[in-house]
Amino acid sequence: MDSSNAGKDDVTLTVADKDTKEVLAKYNIPVKYLHPFHHYHCALLLPRKKDPTGTKLYATIVRKRSLIPRYGGVNYTGLEVFLKGINEPLAQPDGDVVAIARIVNNLEAYKEEVRNRPINAPPFPLSVITFPDPTMEDFDVPRVTNHGYPQVSPPGGPPEQPKWETSYLFQGRDGATAFSDDAALVIEYYKSGSGGDLESVTKPLGFSVLPLTNRVYRKLVADSSRSGLRIENLPIQDTLLRTTSGGIPTVQLGLQLINSERPDVFLTASTTNGLPLLDPELVGQLGTIKEPWTRPPSKMEQKISVVEPHPENSFIAPDRKTSCIDLSLLPNDKLPPHEAVAEILPERQHARPIIEEVQDLETDNYGSALQKMADDILSLRRHVSNLEAENSSLRRNLAMHEDVGRALFQDTDLDVMTKAEIVDRILALKQKLAAGAQEMARMKDRVQRLQNELIRKNDREKDLVMLKRAHQQQQVLLRKYQAKVARMQALEDAVRQQEKVIERMERMLKEKVKDRFQDADQFPDIPRGAGLGDSWSKDLYTTLLMENMRLRDELGKSSSYRSPIILQQQALPDTFSANTEKLSLISKLEKAEARIHALECQLEESARRWGREKQGYSTRLLEQELGFVHSPSSPVLQDFLLDEKEEKGDKDVKNSKIYMAGKNK
Repeated sequence: MDSSNAGKDDVTLTVADKDTKEVLAKYNIPVKYLHPFHHYHCALLLPRKKDPTGTKLYATIVRKRSLIPRYGGVNYTGLEVFLKGINEPLAQPDGDVVAIARIVNNLEAYKEEVRNRPINAPPFPLSVITFPDPTMEDFDVPRVTNHGYPQVSPPGGPPEQPKWETSYLFQGRDGATAFSDDAALVIEYYKSGSGGDLESVTKPLGFSVLPLTNRVYRKLVADSSRSGLRIENLPIQDTLLRTTSGGIPTVQLGLQLINSERPDVFLTASTTNGLPLLDPELVGQLGTIKEPWTRPPSKMEQKISVVEPHPENSFIAPDRKTSCIDLSLLPNDKLPPHEAVAEILPERQHARPIIEEVQDLETDNYGSALQKMADDILSLRRHVSNLEAENSSLRRNLAMHEDVGRALFQDTDLDVMTKAEIVDRILALKQKLAAGAQEMARMKDRVQRLQNELIRKNDREKDLVMLKRAHQQQQVLLRKYQAKVARMQALEDAVRQQEKVIERMERMLKEKVKDRFQDADQFPDIPRGAGLGDSWSKDLYTTLLMENMRLRDELGKSSSYRSPIILQQQALPDTFSANTEKLSLISKLEKAEARIHALECQLEESARRWGREKQGYSTRLLEQELGFVHSPSSPVLQDFLLDEKEEKGDKDVKNSKIYMAGKNK
């Protein structure tokens, strides 16, 4: 969300049924009511007509900004605490665990309040906000509280060894009052309730305490630990949980002091393992550091003060108080006792810094007043800029009218003109201005018409270019068809020559057969297989072979169309009998007749196909002459499909006729 719209926009939470997608509840939360980086733990209540209790939604709301605001008088912006998880597996796991972290100003008073807390009370106060019209007071944040501002982690699992790996950011007043003798980081552990209901949480499983003394602060700002510190074994106190080894569970923490308003690096599980280690026992034995600006104790205080050593098995623990009275628990009609201040003082007298306390309420009032003044200044600046723009526009219009007036009245002396003449001149100027406006409108219409005409001409030019391109493609296709027609004519000539050769061959066969029969009648006593018969047969066979070779050469000259040639192994026999020679001649004659029939069929089919193609070409030429335009790709595709179909049909006809000819033989 843009920061400029934060004062106007709302955040909408919609609750819907998973299966039916029906909207059950809808909450609109104004962003301007939310304080940055504050965790609001709310019970959002939406009343219904048929349900008096209404719909209640538990939610934690945090408004985050692009920068972390710096608290006045503090040289850092916040304290980041990274909670990794429990170090050892638990002996008796009992579900997922939720960790609630907070910084308290008085640890002993907070422990006393936790002991006196009712069993069914939630671990932190819930703000019940009634919708659909929440008020600003519902999102108000208490200025002074010893309980701190709690932050809730997601449920950690698995139950055997919970891991959270989540970060807590303490900034603002929490971060400013973090490092003092009585302040401490408290992490409480609760069993996760069913459905995340914060009102049904049970008794806490335990808590961990890390005192935030000025020694810890010095350790965090040291050069060696600018990236943060790591606490390995922080024990969980007041707990019944035990590890598999029988010891008290411990957790691992990471601390980082954030100095920038726009930090680049935050703590993660991998970066925490490489941080310098902070020894809780050693820091507890050293105690706090006396700052140079603290007030030295008096002689009486030096006599009264007694240094009590820490026990050997202690971790970082704050100094104990004898008693403490929480002013927030007193009734409104009663005042604290006279010894309240004495009871608040520690048992040991420490040197405390003398710091002037600033009234937070007054500071907030000043801040809100400054914010309002800044908003007013910005709005006034915007208003001034708008007025300046309007003023400049009016000045331009005034200058233009003055120039026109001077141009019109420069040839007339206004001193000698009467009022009626001036009125007439003004009316004439108005008429002239109206005529000029009409002329301007007419010229605008003309410009619009010319622009439309130019657009139409451009469209026509594009159409002409496309037609020219299509015409060029048609010319290429036409030349292709003409070349194909020329090849067809060459094929027709080749077929005619083949027909002539076949006819000549038939005549020669008839003459040879006739001569053979005449010779057989003149010499009846001569054996069939010897003498003249043999020489005649050899001459006849040789002649036929030579004629066959010549025919093959002639047929081979045709490059476009080749008729099937059946090659046979032919050899001259040694002797021929009359019957054998006669049978061979008859078989050759039948083969020649079959070949003639096949060639006739091929010629007939070719003539038909050529006629159809010729008719198609003439039709297309006629269409082109008459101006019919076809796409350049369609004729080629149609011719290809037509040729393929005709060739298939020709092959079927040819095969059927050859089969019939063989059957007739």
